[in-house]
Amino acid sequence: MKNSLVIGCALGTLLFASASHATMRQFTAVLSGANETPPVTTTATGTATITIDDTNGKVTGSVTFTGIHDMSGAVTTSADAAHIHSGAAGVSGGVILGLGNAVTSPIAVDGTIPPGEVGNFLMGKTYVNVHSGQHGTGEVRGQLVEVSADGGSSGSSGSSGSSSGSSGSSGSSGSSGSSGSSGSSGSNGATTTRPDAGDTDTTASADDGGCSTTGAESSGASLALAALAGIAVATIMRSRRKR
Repeated sequence: MKNSLVIGCALGTLLFASASHATMRQFTAVLSGANETPPVTTTATGTATITIDDTNGKVTGSVTFTGIHDMSGAVTTSADAAHIHSGAAGVSGGVILGLGNAVTSPIAVDGTIPPGEVGNFLMGKTYVNVHSGQHGTGEVRGQLVEVSADGGSSGSSGSSGSSSGSSGSSGSSGSSGSSGSSGSSGSNGATTTRPDAGDTDTTASADDGGCSTTGAESSGASLALAALAGIAVATIMRSRRKR
């Protein structure tokens, strides 16, 4: 019984720890012909909002578009195809997830990208491409950029520093000469690269997106859940031995 309980607790802790490290991260893109490689002259536009589980590459979300042109050049509501591609801005890359053929807006995104592409996705090196009859290689494209904690794009740059100390990522401005989360102040308007610029809490680790869950309350809940899982496993193992 003692050994079963120890094994059960270990398994429960392992399972809970694995689940607790999963982080859902949101990315958005603005699609246009100007973002294509090479650029395309078109009035079509689009947007994408995609959430990724950074532990397994599972992605969900939607892609919208309007003004796509068919082979004759007429505006249509149906695109030939849509994909998520691997590639930095201005670079053409291979398809890592198909979003369907002969698709209409909005397109539901629900799939898993290859494990080797998760890192590129998180670094902003993937894009959404909508293909049309008139532009087979893509009529509108948009780079997927992570949304920061304050709702802005983490890839956008802050305003230039001034005598009042305006700075911060995503265009945030410090008050009374203070900058974002870097804590710098004064006339140089130092720019911070933290996605949660302006947040006074500087204890969160860089890889958790500025969300800290290491407080006493969450730790207690984690241990309690792990213990319950362990006891459950141990009880099952004991029951099977008796049989």
